[in-house]
Parts: sequence; structure tokens; C-alpha cells
Amino acid sequence: MKMNRIITGAAVVAGLALSGSASAAFQKTEFAVHVTNFTSSIPGSKSGFTTLTYPITVESDNGKKSFYYAQYIPFKHQTKDGEAYYYGIQPRVGGKALVVFSLFGGKGSRIIDKEHCSGGADNLAIGGITCNTVSIPYHQGVTYNFTASLQQHSETENIWLGEVEDTSTGKKTQIGSWATPASIGYPSGNAIGFIEDYVGIRSCADIPATTATFGKPIGRVENDDKIYEGAVDEAYGVDICNGKVAFTSTKLPDNGLRVIQEQGVDE
Repeated sequence: MKMNRIITGAAVVAGLALSGSASAAFQKTEFAVHVTNFTSSIPGSKSGFTTLTYPITVESDNGKKSFYYAQYIPFKHQTKDGEAYYYGIQPRVGGKALVVFSLFGGKGSRIIDKEHCSGGADNLAIGGITCNTVSIPYHQGVTYNFTASLQQHSETENIWLGEVEDTSTGKKTQIGSWATPASIGYPSGNAIGFIEDYVGIRSCADIPATTATFGKPIGRVENDDKIYEGAVDEAYGVDICNGKVAFTSTKLPDNGLRVIQEQGVDE
């Protein structure tokens, strides 16, 4: 994910929504190309959320290593470094998928799960933590629930756990765990979702077709029995292949979103 495209505050969405035209072939291979983005929000909690769940269902892909289907969630009191976390799924060949739970920014953060996480996020100087060593069994059409939950908190830091649940089996898998400074607060419940071709393309025609559903986000707050439900907004085209990948964006009755992307073209 090109994290330098994400900026803080009211301009978060604009930071991802870069547009432009692509020529028949790029001068160099382009990596981490966003194709569609979309926003979502969960109303009702002024302090943010101590548990957040985002469902992702890949309904069809090319059966190869191509796409990253993910969500990016800022913290409530982020600093100028734009502290946020992102997680999602990267299908691979052979019925496996890599799952990711990473912290962007976060000076003063520390790794808890040293087996699955390492320092740095997208090689940016402002730091972060990446947990991207866990693979899970993967099937098209299965919904995978990605959850970040507060495990411990003190006056100085909050410890977060990232998990993914295969809803077809009920199995939960830990992706990673890290601590953030208490000063940046809890995740806001405002998110930017995206479908990204991360393997590298030489032209927009290299982007294969895919269909994915992003379910409505669910939030909870510690010591509060209420379940907070959000909604996903319609998708919009972005990045260097904007206008070169036809797509449809359909809001679902349960407040989720289905995105159908066609094969990219160069004309």
C-alpha cells in the first residue's frame, strides 16, 4: 500500500483519490496501484472504538497473486504523522492468502507479537509496525472478518490485537499485536477501503478483473453493551489507471458494498 498517499484530517480521502490517465505502457513497473477506494463510517462514539470488525469477501479473482483487499482506519487523536492501522487479505495461489495487520506512523509504538510483526510500515521514516507473516486457508466467496481489539490499556499505552475469522469454519487466527501511545486514542471508526494491485504492472491492461464485497463495519466500546453499526459508501476510481478500469459499485441492503472491477485497458 502506498501509505504516502494517505494524509490526515479532513483531507484523508483526497490523499487517496489521485486521478490521472495512463499511457499504453508505463516507463517503469508501477507497484501498489490503487484501483478503487471507498469510505465508511460508524457513528455514535465520540471517543472511538475499542473493537472494530470489517468483513471482506472476495467473490472472484484471477486465482493468482494480484490484489490486496483492505481497510485503513485512522486513530481518533492522530498527530501530524497520521497514525492509523490497516489490514486485509492478499489471496495467493494454492488456496492460501496472506493476511496483514499493520500500524502506520506511531512514534512511541512497540511490537507485542514479535513472532509475526516487525518494525516499519512501507519503509517510511515516520515509522510503524508491520504484521504480514501469517497465511490462512482461502476460498472465494467466504467472508473473512478482520477485527482489531483493545487487549490492555494504561495511562501510557494501548495494546491491540489483530485477528481474522473464517466465517465458514468459525476459526480465528491471530495476525499480530502491537502497542500504541495512549495519547493517540482509539480507532475512529472512519475508514478508507481499497482494492490494490500490488504485484507490479507495466500498463493498465495488466490489471485483472475482480469482484469483492465489503461488509458493514461493526464497532464496540469497552464497558458498553451497545453494538455500533456503520455503512460503506460507494466506490470511486483512483490512481494512475483511473478511467482505464471499468467498475460498478453497489450499496447492499445491509449497508455493505459490492465492487465489480473489469479487466483494465490501455485505450
